Amino acid sequence: MLDYNYCWRRHWVEKWPGQNVKNESIEEFITRFPSVKEVMIDGTERPIQRPQDQQKQKDHYSGKKKRHTSQHLILTDRERPVLVLSLMTRG
Repeated sequence: MLDYNYCWRRHWVEKWPGQNVKNESIEEFITRFPSVKEVMIDGTERPIQRPQDQQKQKDHYSGKKKRHTSQHLILTDRERPVLVLSLMTRG
């Protein structure tokens, strides 16, 4: 059974939510993974050391986790554990 945060997608979104995702367009992803027909998209927060700069502390603080985190978007399918791991975005 899948967790409610997981979602199987059979369609694509024009731009991924993160600004620094390596595969930003549908065409790039399909070119790189032509056999993939469905993917699971999940977001995760990874703990980081508290930044010294006060503005960066605010930017990276996660109210959900109650700590400073970085966020990543992960795409996976049934055969491979991770197809795409986005670059870090603030928590």
